[in-house]
Amino acid sequence: MKDALRGAYGHWGDHPNYPLKEWKLEVSEGDTRLGYWEWVEGMLTDEEITQLNKRGICQNTPLWSGTTQTAPEQPGVAQ
Repeated sequence: MKDALRGAYGHWGDHPNYPLKEWKLEVSEGDTRLGYWEWVEGMLTDEEITQLNKRGICQNTPLWSGTTQTAPEQPGVAQ
C-alpha cells in the first residue's frame, strides 16, 4: 500500500491527514523508525482505506486499523 500512497500523493508529498511534520516529530522523539509512507500506512483507519479503495488508489487493500497493530518485540526492551 505504501507504494500506492506514494504514487497518489507524490514521493515528496504528504498525506493530508498525516502531515510530514507529525512523522518528523515522532521520529525525533524515538516513537517510530518507519519511513514516512510506512508510517502513514500504519496510521490509516479502516474508513480511510475504504475511501482510498473507492478512489482506486489502493485497490483490494484489506481493511485493518494501524492502531491495532502491535510493535515487534525489541531485544532488551520490556514489553
